[in-house]
Amino acid sequence: NFASCSTRLGLSLPRPGAMALTKKSLYMLAWCTIAANPLFSDKWLCAETWYRLINARYPTLRYTGQDNAGVDRGQMIKALKTYYSMDAASGIESPNGVYYACFYHDCPYLGTGRTVHYFYHDSTKENMPTPPRSWRDVADPYAKSVQMVERRVQVVRNRNNAEEAKVERSIRALVDKKNKDDNERLIKARNAGSGGLDGMDEDDDDDSNEDDKSNGEEKLNNQNHMGWLSSEAGMLFLGSKDADGDVVDILQERIGNLTKVLQVNGYKSVLQSADDDGAELNDHQKWHIEQKAIYLREAYKLALEKWGNQVNWMSICTEAIDRVKEFGYSSVTSPRTVMDYNKAFRKDGLFPHPSYTIRLGKPPTPQVFEHFPQLPVRIKDFMLKNQAHFSVELLRTELQQDMFPALVDECKKSDGYEQDEGYVLAQHYIDKPPSY
Repeated sequence: NFASCSTRLGLSLPRPGAMALTKKSLYMLAWCTIAANPLFSDKWLCAETWYRLINARYPTLRYTGQDNAGVDRGQMIKALKTYYSMDAASGIESPNGVYYACFYHDCPYLGTGRTVHYFYHDSTKENMPTPPRSWRDVADPYAKSVQMVERRVQVVRNRNNAEEAKVERSIRALVDKKNKDDNERLIKARNAGSGGLDGMDEDDDDDSNEDDKSNGEEKLNNQNHMGWLSSEAGMLFLGSKDADGDVVDILQERIGNLTKVLQVNGYKSVLQSADDDGAELNDHQKWHIEQKAIYLREAYKLALEKWGNQVNWMSICTEAIDRVKEFGYSSVTSPRTVMDYNKAFRKDGLFPHPSYTIRLGKPPTPQVFEHFPQLPVRIKDFMLKNQAHFSVELLRTELQQDMFPALVDECKKSDGYEQDEGYVLAQHYIDKPPSY
């Protein structure tokens, strides 16, 4: 845990105004807070994944000062192995619940052969992992994700871990101190007639600009956090916890398809079986599809901006309704309506066809046929016997006066027939014959 890590490393949180923590120490404490997150505990993650998670969750660590710089993957691995974890292959239980393993194989990020270190945090300290025999036993579930590989990863704070706030305050204090020291050095340099900071030449300035540019390119936003890789995101936006594909990329693609709805016959881009025979919609049905697309498109755009960052899906749907209302749309007033649109759309990226027959791909089976499967045979026999003078009215009369009464008599032979749905249905058609 956080306190144990501090004690074993000989660390203590700084008092207000004190600068006791170094950047290396903060890396260790940052690792502890991330490892406590249920998303990352109780599974093997390689060192590169841990490193990227730390930099994503605490991006300001990189700005903690020249004098504290130099913390890299190697130092992080050495600190974890030396001070805080046990070799999983040894079978010895770790008092901190942290274990490591290392194997030579192709790096899951670079694809080249090297020694890859893995770390495992047992959140309960009671489920020691099985000693791994090869790198296949410690496969990193996040290493192959697009967001991790492309560094489009952000880690939202685990609200159940209050120690994260302490780490953030410590980082912020170091950054503030670094900025203050740099400003003081800049003032002294200018007063002394120098054009820059002490100890920094023109090459250093160029390097600094490159770092700034790099930092800008890696700027994080709400589309980067690990929540988008969760089963919750897959279920909410794709209709399955095990759905394939990157949720963010799929939502962006669907926003484009929903935008096409306002074009001529654009509704077909988001409608199931839109080109099937008899699938053409009337004007009202087209308008309804357009309304669904407009509201859902706005909700998806807001989700990419805000979802998972302490903003839930219902709140996003509520805001989407308010935004769309500004453009004169008022057909939807409840967020649950937009949520229902998403449930209907999310699995295939298509709205179901309003026609039941088209939607199922076959004519619907009358409920009475489900209770009396012999009835269609009797109807066909009647039609064949009377084909010379057959009419719908003739069949309707036969159903009311002969077939349905015969079915009622059959039902009465069983105990408790009054509660039988087939009996109730047949009696209903005797009293109110089917129309045509």
